[in-house]
Amino acid sequence: MRINTAALSRATIGTISAVTLITIIAELSKPFKTLLTNFSGNHWVAKSSISIILFAVLYLLLPKVMADKNEVQKETTRVIATTIIAGFALLLFFVWHFVTEA
Repeated sequence: MRINTAALSRATIGTISAVTLITIIAELSKPFKTLLTNFSGNHWVAKSSISIILFAVLYLLLPKVMADKNEVQKETTRVIATTIIAGFALLLFFVWHFVTEA
């Protein structure tokens, strides 16, 4: 079985983006954070479970709709860029959250 690097990359990007969004929403919405906590006992465990399921679903579905062009370097760059952007978004959010809550 050959790994579809495009699907792998896009599934990774989708998962990183989803976890970033879920993290921000959970910090802004107490009911949503409670829902995550009720799902598994801890909101971080719930986010991890969601990310594993989301990644698996995306990776299984994406090869059916996109061809693998075997552009490993380009896909790696996309994943790294998404990671940096998501990390920066979380940093800015938590700095803002800290400043406005103080």
